Amino acid sequence: MGVDPLGEDLPVEVVAVLAETDISVAQLAALSLGQVIPLSMESESVRLQVDGNVVMTGRSGSRGGNYAVKIEDIVRSFE
Repeated sequence: MGVDPLGEDLPVEVVAVLAETDISVAQLAALSLGQVIPLSMESESVRLQVDGNVVMTGRSGSRGGNYAVKIEDIVRSFE
């Protein structure tokens, strides 16, 4: 088995961001199990991030009974 000199076979964690909100540190510290943080989801837009950087955007949905993201734009290429 050969060595991949470019590291293309290395696994990376992809994070799908559906929504964000700002709360204070005090509000965060006061949260407990069962509480709800309201989010404004104005669209089905999703940002896919690798190492905190947006690399693709898409739309949320489902396929085969699983949550899925349909890629609509590649923001940053890995080539």
